[in-house]
Amino acid sequence: LTGECLHALNHTETVSTVTFSDDGKYLAVGTLGMGGAGAIRSIYIWNVHKGSLWCTLNGHNHQVHALAFGPKNDWLVSASLDRTVRVWRLDHDTPSDSSEISRLKYEDLEFHNIAVLSDGRLIVFRRNMLEVWRSQRKSEIPVPHYFQNQWHITEDESYILGSFDGQVVRKWSLDTGQE
Repeated sequence: LTGECLHALNHTETVSTVTFSDDGKYLAVGTLGMGGAGAIRSIYIWNVHKGSLWCTLNGHNHQVHALAFGPKNDWLVSASLDRTVRVWRLDHDTPSDSSEISRLKYEDLEFHNIAVLSDGRLIVFRRNMLEVWRSQRKSEIPVPHYFQNQWHITEDESYILGSFDGQVVRKWSLDTGQE
């Protein structure tokens, strides 16, 4: 590492969140956007090695606060202040054909968290519930809610740990939902 800047990825909107694909090839950028609620907020995906914009995803109508790539970079999931979780199919043959394939709407969405596990399971964080999606099937894990819960998924992706009220750590199985 030389500390030399290889690429500057410039755009005009304020960045709210970023995430790299597991292989480091892509960088997804969620934006705060411009205008009030209802204005389209874009997600930009950059090819890091080339330093070029790979595709733009439009659909959220409020700030995008969480992003996660699916395994093999086939899809991206986003969570927004518009209280939606969206799943985007990433078309590697024609990036401009990448599009939204699924949308979930929640009044109690914790829009700053979203996770995708290496086997493709999607974890949606809600106020008093974790939803673990595998394909079209979901399981629910009831969890307590405190202001600014902190979450950690174990390296083997078997458990999720939550810190509550800054002093208590609890653990749940991602397979059975049992604490």
